[in-house]
Amino acid sequence: DNGASVINASIGGSSGSSALLQAINYAQAHDVVIIASGGNDGLKGNSSSWPASYEWPIATASITDTGALSPFSTQASYIDIAAPGSSILSTLTSSRYGYMSGTSMAAPHVAALAALARAAHPSESATQIRSRIENTATDSGSAGWDSSFGWGVISPSAAVR
Repeated sequence: DNGASVINASIGGSSGSSALLQAINYAQAHDVVIIASGGNDGLKGNSSSWPASYEWPIATASITDTGALSPFSTQASYIDIAAPGSSILSTLTSSRYGYMSGTSMAAPHVAALAALARAAHPSESATQIRSRIENTATDSGSAGWDSSFGWGVISPSAAVR
């Protein structure tokens, strides 16, 4: 309602809720690109993270500085894209800075890309921006989509062009 066109949800829970789903659906109905952290459970079975598990958010996996999947990054059927999320300089409490790792550190990279793509292509819908990000990603892992990298690692220059 305040004009956001991109929302980063660097949060995750072990279950969804009707309130969370309503918020996601409301944002989708208002043409907002939503990015969510994909989860930090690695290969621990069938774990899911919400809101990333919902259909609409762009669920983000984490990669290391070498482009490998971060060991903690959840591998799941809902992963859409991958971005840097290991050893990212961030703000900490008490006016400090430090390095943090997690898919919550990867999701802001995708949110920033979505904002840049929306600025470069203002007539495109949230669905088109999502497709732009996914279709310009650098394929990693198995050819095409896979549960580790989704459609691949974000490629900002390609997505904004």
